[in-house]
Amino acid sequence: MIVRTLFKHEGRFAIGEVEVKLLPGVPQLHIVGQPDSQIRECGIKLKSALRSTQMEWPQGHQIVVNLRPAHFRKSSFGVELAVALGFMAATNQLSDTVRAKLSEAIVYGELALDGRVFAPYDLASAIRSVKECLLSGEAQDSVRDGRWWLLSTLNQQEPALVQRNFDWQKFWRAPEFPDFEFHQKAADALWLAAHMHLNILLAGPQGSGKSTWARALYSLTPAPTGAAMSELMDLFGEEVLQQGWRPFEKPHHSITPLAMIGGGSPLFPGVISRAHGGMLVMDEFLEFPAAVLEALREPIENGHIEHARRGERARFPADFQLIGTTNLCPCGKLNPDPDKMKSCTHSLIRCRSVCARLSGPVMDRFDLVVMSHEWLQRGERQRFSEIRSTVEAVRDFARQRGAVKGSIPAWVVQLELSHRRRNSLLRVARGLADHARSVEIRDEHYRAAFDLAEKPMAHIQQLFA
Repeated sequence: MIVRTLFKHEGRFAIGEVEVKLLPGVPQLHIVGQPDSQIRECGIKLKSALRSTQMEWPQGHQIVVNLRPAHFRKSSFGVELAVALGFMAATNQLSDTVRAKLSEAIVYGELALDGRVFAPYDLASAIRSVKECLLSGEAQDSVRDGRWWLLSTLNQQEPALVQRNFDWQKFWRAPEFPDFEFHQKAADALWLAAHMHLNILLAGPQGSGKSTWARALYSLTPAPTGAAMSELMDLFGEEVLQQGWRPFEKPHHSITPLAMIGGGSPLFPGVISRAHGGMLVMDEFLEFPAAVLEALREPIENGHIEHARRGERARFPADFQLIGTTNLCPCGKLNPDPDKMKSCTHSLIRCRSVCARLSGPVMDRFDLVVMSHEWLQRGERQRFSEIRSTVEAVRDFARQRGAVKGSIPAWVVQLELSHRRRNSLLRVARGLADHARSVEIRDEHYRAAFDLAEKPMAHIQQLFA
């Protein structure tokens, strides 16, 4: 008898088969096909569950279970139900209704010693990963969405169809933020970063509002997407929903590269994967170990990270918005304005050593460098409620215009910019055009984008030259 089930392979679900056959011999259960220790132990639970439900254990026969395909080591939380139903079908102890379901559904469930059937903790992930209907057991309330055939006990004659639908739109709770007043330059950076999902490096003296700005930006992010949150629940379970919004990760600067990007043996996801679909705020950016900063380069570029350890491979999602905040010198008082650089109490050599921690490739991953010392100057202010209204209006316009292909001005093409810098320039220009309610990106938008994206970047690089 052959029953389809689910195995875990390289961190993902793979449809496999459980083949059950009875052979003459001592009544024992033999499982072949590279099972892990958890699958090998299911024989003890199977024997107890069968006897508790008045099913017969074979006399004078050994049970041979073959797991296919055979080319990888099997790990599964729900294969024991497939083994049980396969044995019951081979010994004619299964009802015709349940037997018919074995050819239609994929069996994935856990057994209790008294014969009850429970859904594995990752049933929700299995339902999202497999397009076919599953045959499983009683599921917890954490399985909010899905459709499966329910088998409560092994001796149940007919499975029941379960359909759950959850209104995610009512579940999300937008983060609250006080109606502070922001300097106009800080407000412009807020709506632009929120609209275009830009990676931002905030650089400036202490007390200029960098951390507050990052919190305000998080409250402006749109509602989470179901696909991104489903990936997170597959990896971390229900705890990712505690905030009721997109992920917000703010690791301490003493974090190790392993904790930040994941890895290890067995492979596990890191902080950057927990921030998938949300925001990763790295306060005191230049205080993080160099290995941590350099490890962010590929995930920022690709939106995922791949690990390989001892023949095991896994790909974890890591598409996040990176916000870095940093002082420019050890005392935290250095003002990048040339007229106020004397406010720093340290030597130029020591200040240069701080900025030297920021390598060119890492710097290139930021779309904008925002100088927060400008927020301390006198100037026009804008309330946070007004900034939120601006973001909503710009997003509405972007949805109405749709995708638009435009031509890049010749002077932009002639600039000696890397591919990443040019892409950042185009994204900033697109955001400025949306703010001006312009379908096409005009030349003045490119020039304004150059002032925002390239001049502060060059200023940081030349500050201590």
